Amino acid sequence: MCVLDAIAPTVPAMVTDDLYDVIAQNPLNVALLGAVSKESGRRRNFIWRWFTDDGLRGRYLADQHEKLGREYVADLRASYGLRHGDTALRALGASCPRRAPGSRGCGRARRSPSSARP
Repeated sequence: MCVLDAIAPTVPAMVTDDLYDVIAQNPLNVALLGAVSKESGRRRNFIWRWFTDDGLRGRYLADQHEKLGREYVADLRASYGLRHGDTALRALGASCPRRAPGSRGCGRARRSPSSARP
C-alpha cells in the first residue's frame, strides 16, 4: 500500500474492489469515513453504505448526493455486465434501498443492457 502511505499526510484515500468493498484506507480516510475496511459483510461495502447510511452521505455536499448515487449505480451496472449474473453483485443491488438519493435503478443492476446477451 505504498501509494496510500505516500499520500496519507495530505489526501484521504481508500482502495476498493470492483464492487466497492473497501480493502484499505489511509488515516485521513479513516478520520473522514470511519474504519470501513475493518467492517464485515455489507458494512464494508461503500456503495451499500452510501445508500443506507445517512451519516456517511452527510459527509458529502447535499447537492452532490443525487449525482454520486447515479454514478455508483452506473458502476454497479457496468460490473454486472462484466460479471454476467454474479450472485454477490445481484444481492448487493437488491439490498440497496430505492428511496436514497440517486438509487433509482440500483436494484435493477442485475438487468444491465450489457448483460442481456444470448
